[in-house]
Amino acid sequence: MDAVTYPNEPVAQLLNKEFACVKCNVQEKVPELLLNFGKIQWTPTFVIADHAKNQIRRIIGYRPPVEFQAELHVSLGLIDLLHNRNREALLQFEGIANRFPKSLVAAESVFWKGIAAYRTAGRNREVLKEYWNQLLTDYPESTWWDRAAVFPGWEPNRP
Repeated sequence: MDAVTYPNEPVAQLLNKEFACVKCNVQEKVPELLLNFGKIQWTPTFVIADHAKNQIRRIIGYRPPVEFQAELHVSLGLIDLLHNRNREALLQFEGIANRFPKSLVAAESVFWKGIAAYRTAGRNREVLKEYWNQLLTDYPESTWWDRAAVFPGWEPNRP
């Protein structure tokens, strides 16, 4: 296994600051550490896990640097949510929406931002609905707002 290097400086800084990176050649024997995460179907594949080896996200294939940064920030927010650090998750997802509003994961970050806000507000459904209605307003073509209609009798506000 080799240290991971990444040619884009902001991505490399984020990886070095927030992640413990491992690089392996999947054509050779896969390290035991990675066996928990299943087979690698395509390269590059980035498996994001927390300190307890819970897989948080799998990023398959090349992403341009800005998209990859956004994916990494979603991963950090999801780790915070998993460990009930809801305020930290909320800040992480707000940052994604502000810094990467046109990214492929922008709508997803609004979805998770709603969940983090809901938990932070004592599981207030009105707070959740407010954020999830933003999905339909800002990302009407996204599948993420479809996932938001989970409560009986509630449909996102359609413009």
